[in-house]
Parts: sequence; C-alpha cells; structure tokens
Amino acid sequence: MNSGEIEDLKRRIGEVAGGKAYNPKHAYTKSLEELIEDLKVYQYELEFQNEELKRIQNDLEQSREEYYQLFENAPACYVIIDNNFRILKRNKLFDSHFGEFLHEKEQFDFRSLLEAASQDVFYFFCQELFTTGIAHPVEVNMRSSDGKICCMQIEANASVGATEVVYRMSLNDLTENKTLYTAIVASEKEKRMITDNVNDMVVISDSSGIISYVSPSIKQFGFLPADYIGKTLFDFVHPDDAQMAMQAFNEGVGAKGKNAIIFRTPVKNGGYLWVETSGTVVLDDEQEVVQAVFVVRNIEDRKKAEDELKYANDLLSQVGVMARIGAWELRAEDNYLFWSPVTRIILGVDASYVPNLPETFLFFPIGDTRQSIISSLENAFTKGVEFDLEAKINTVDRGLIWVRIKGIPVFENAKVVKLRGLFQDINEIKQAELLLKDYTHELRESNTAKDKLFSIIAHDLRSPFNAFLNLTEILNQEFNSLSDEEIKKITETIYSSALNINDLINNLLEWSRLQRGRLVPQPSTVLVKDLVLKAIESVRLQLDGKSIKVKVLIDETFIARVDVEMTSTVLRNLLSNACKFTHKEGEINISLIKNESHFYLDVADSGIGIPALMQSELFEISDSKGRRGTEGEKSSGLGLMLCKELTELQGGSIKLLETSPQGSCFRISMPINV
Repeated sequence: MNSGEIEDLKRRIGEVAGGKAYNPKHAYTKSLEELIEDLKVYQYELEFQNEELKRIQNDLEQSREEYYQLFENAPACYVIIDNNFRILKRNKLFDSHFGEFLHEKEQFDFRSLLEAASQDVFYFFCQELFTTGIAHPVEVNMRSSDGKICCMQIEANASVGATEVVYRMSLNDLTENKTLYTAIVASEKEKRMITDNVNDMVVISDSSGIISYVSPSIKQFGFLPADYIGKTLFDFVHPDDAQMAMQAFNEGVGAKGKNAIIFRTPVKNGGYLWVETSGTVVLDDEQEVVQAVFVVRNIEDRKKAEDELKYANDLLSQVGVMARIGAWELRAEDNYLFWSPVTRIILGVDASYVPNLPETFLFFPIGDTRQSIISSLENAFTKGVEFDLEAKINTVDRGLIWVRIKGIPVFENAKVVKLRGLFQDINEIKQAELLLKDYTHELRESNTAKDKLFSIIAHDLRSPFNAFLNLTEILNQEFNSLSDEEIKKITETIYSSALNINDLINNLLEWSRLQRGRLVPQPSTVLVKDLVLKAIESVRLQLDGKSIKVKVLIDETFIARVDVEMTSTVLRNLLSNACKFTHKEGEINISLIKNESHFYLDVADSGIGIPALMQSELFEISDSKGRRGTEGEKSSGLGLMLCKELTELQGGSIKLLETSPQGSCFRISMPINV
C-alpha cells in the first residue's frame, strides 16, 4: 500500500468513527449499527496496522541493504570477527588489501594477517575488546596481498548477533602517513644540517615574534644562539628600523604569507650591519600561524657597493643634468630605443614617453639634417662606423635647438648588435659660438673701420696743423716785415684751420663716447625751433665767412622730447657740412613736418650736391667721403656717421632725402615722445 492508499484508509476510519455521533433519527437500530460500525472500524484498523507492518518491514529491508552497501563500499577496511578471531564478514576494501590470503578459505583467522611484532599489541587490544565491548585504537603492521607491509590503525566494538556476540573492526591505512612522517623527519634533519652549516642565519619565532631557534651561523654577528632565544625579533633591529620591521612582521603574519625587508642588526662588539631578511609562516590544521621562519643574510658588503653605486649614479645623473648630456641606446634586432631621463628633458617630452625610432626621426627637420642622422645610423649598423654630429632638432617645449649626437657601435661575434651614444644640449654653446662669430666679424669690421677712420683723421688733422704751424712760423719770423693786410689774411687762415680742427676733435670725442657705450639719451621737453636756432649760432662764424643765409620754417610752439646735446650735435654737423659744400652767398633752409608720432627736420642747401658714388657710403667710414668744400674746407666724413648713430640712439633715423648739382637735403626723423 502506497502513502496515498494509507492516507485514504485513515480518512475512512475517521469518517466512520465520527459519524457515530450524528445519527439520532435511527435510535431503534442504534445498537446493531454501532456493532457494525465498530466492526468496520476494527477492520479498517487491522488493515491499517497490516499496512504499517508491511511498510516497517520494507524500511527495515531497505536499511539493511543501505547498511550492507555502506559496509561493502566504505572508504575504510571493515571486518567482523568472532571471539575466536575468525573472520565472519569483510568489505571490498578489506578484500582489495588482503583478499588473496582469504581466497577460498572459510573462517580465516584474522591474526594470521598480522606481523609477528604486532601480535602482542593485537592480543591486548582484543582482551580489552572482549571484556568491555570496546577498546582503545591501536596501530599494527599487516602484510597485504601484494606482499607489502602496511600500517593499520584498528578500532572495534562488540555487537550482539543472532546467536553470539561478534566484533566489528575498522582498519584505517596509515602507511602513507607514516611514510610522509618519516620523510618529514628526515627532511627536518636534513634542513637542520643545512641551517647549521650555511652562512645565512635561520631564525624561528612564534606569531608574536619571540625567538625559539637560531642557527649556529649567528656567530658571524658575534652572538651565540642562547643570546637570541627567548627574546623578540625586534630586540635585534636598529632603533630607526624597528617600526618598519615590526610593521612588515605583522603584515606577514596577518596575511599568512611571505615578506622580505632590509634593516640593520647589531653586532656583539658594537655597531650594526645591514641584513636582508625573507620570511614565511607555518600554519596549523586550523590555518592559524604557529611559527614564522626567517632567513637572514649579511649584505653589508653589498649594501656598501650599492650605496657607492647609487652615489656614483646620482653624481653622474647630476653631472648629466648640469651638462645637459643624456644617453640613448638602439638595439639592432628589434629597433628597441632607450632614452635616459636627461634625453627626455632635452627633447621636452614627459618622463612616461616611450620612444621609438620612426617617431624619433620626426624630431629632425626634413632635409639634410634628417638624412644625415639616418645615414649615420645605417653606416654604424652596417659598417661599424662611429658618428659625432651637431644638428638642429625640434623639441616639444623650446622649438629648434642645437644638439650633439654621438653614436658608438657595440659588437658581439664581430656583428653590431646595438648602438650606444650621448645626446647633448649644446644650444647655449652653439648660440654663444655663433654670437662670438658674429662679434668677431663685427669686431674685425670695427677694427678695420677704426683703422680707416684714424687714417682719415690723421690725414685730415695733419693738413690744418701743418698750415697752422707754417703760418704761425711766418708770423713769428717775419711779423715786422709783413703788412697789416698780410697779417690779417694769415690770421684768418689760422682761424679757419682752428675751426676745422675743433670740429674734427669734437666729433672724434663724441664718436669715441658712442663706441664705448657711455652715451645714454637723457630726453627732455624742448621747443624744437629754439634748439635749431642755437645750432645755427654754433656755426655762425662759418656761415658769415661765406655770407650764407639760413631760413628756418618751424612752428615756434612745437615741442618734442629729445636729448638736447645729441640733437644739437646732429644739427651742428648737418649745418657745418651744408656750409662747407655751399658757395658764398648761398642758402640753407631748415623746415619741419610732423604727424601724430614723429616730426621730420629737413636741412636743405644750395650747394654742389653729392656724387652718386659717395651716396651709398655717406653714413659709413670711407676714404671717398673726405672731399673738400667749395673754399677748400677739409671734411673727414665722420660728422654724418656720428649723426646717424646719435639719431638712432634716440629711436630716430637720418637719410639723404634728395641731391643734385643745385644742392642736397637731409631729413632727420624723430619720435615726438610728448
């Protein structure tokens, strides 16, 4: 009967039993009906009990089958013996171990499987079992079907059978565990031999850092193992390193993993040595830390070498930064390119920038420069030729700069495998070199000009001085014999020579001050017409000597901000030149034009004009400018050159506006600055 049928039977019994209380209309048949109903209920109850018995029997059969399967297929050896040690029942695993001995044998004596050395152990085990019905587990050696000795742990209890007491035993194979244990013991012994004989020190502590073992190599620090045992790891760390060491230890224990640190440890005779420590933890079955094992290596010599190397590298790096010399390396097999930090700084790229050869060529301007570096690299790889180039290169942050690139091939088996070289920023040196070259050229030209100028001045001074000396000699020797008219003519000639000498010396002094950079404009606000009139008065004797008229066409109220001395010198020289090259009773006109920012002074004469060959050299030192005036006046050409420099020093300019045989006009352009 299945569960549905049982439930239906229960329901029917309930309906009959419950219905007996609800039939008052049929009282005359009550006793008979009750009897019938009671019989029905009894019948149903018997059926129910019968079904329950069947179900219990089925469950019992199923439990027996499950127990049998569990017994047969258990992961441990199971066997049932009687009090005479005869095997009554055994499972598959037991058969797999010892089945060959039991084949076709009935009631095999269990003791025959035991090794002789284990017979007594098993005997006392069975005495306890037979007496109390249970015994403490024991380990015995048994011989398996393949002839090997195996170690078995036996547990047993008594069970009452149908006719007698039987004893159920479970056998757990410890052979592999025993082998592992033996190997572990041997390994531990071997490790101890190693730790006792290596230079590296081995230290074992508990999870709090208390030391339980130190290898004999502790003697290298002057200590004995007894000096360490029972103390903490941190008692043997330099005070400055203690916090770091404690943090590393706690992290290693907390993470249950490995850790490595470098610190200083004391030596017996004082002082400290650098050591490197790597450690790991030992866990128990519950994965809790029970030990920490450390290997301590003396790295004092290595540390000194590292410190010296670091110092040398830092020094080399600083020198590289100061000298702006970087390094590079190019590998032949895959064109892998390395740049040092200074190389990156020179090129203006980030420290994270990863260089590659194609992009590197883009730093070089297209043309000869790029082709030159490509050819140099090719020759270095194919022919092993060194190269040393100076070239302009495009940087990210500074534009075009000068660099020096040097490359040296590195050979392996007579083949170039890589190039190594330097990359130097020589922009300042190159700029200074180019500037020096320009200065040298300018100095050479300046010296040439000075030599020419002094030659002209010497020539121009010699003539008026000779005339001056000759005339004074005549006056000195023949004064009494000369007429008044002759004396007047001689004195006029002496005066003219003195004027020429004075102009030449004044211009020479001004020019000398300019060349030494001592002239600095000192602007002030002036009426420009007053400045012009004062300049005219400074050359009045020259003008009157040739009866030359000067017209001034300038607004009397116009003001400008100029250096009075410099501008007066410019006007005086222009007026003096105009007077020299204008015939007697000639005319000089000075006019002014202005706009919002500048004013222009035009000095025009009615003189003889300027030859075409001289016009291009008017404001330079030249032999061709030293021509004589209309009355034989000397001219060195220094005046116009001085005019140009003094005008430009104030932010202005001067030029020959026009010239012809009827006269010339010079224009001065100056900022108003008011």
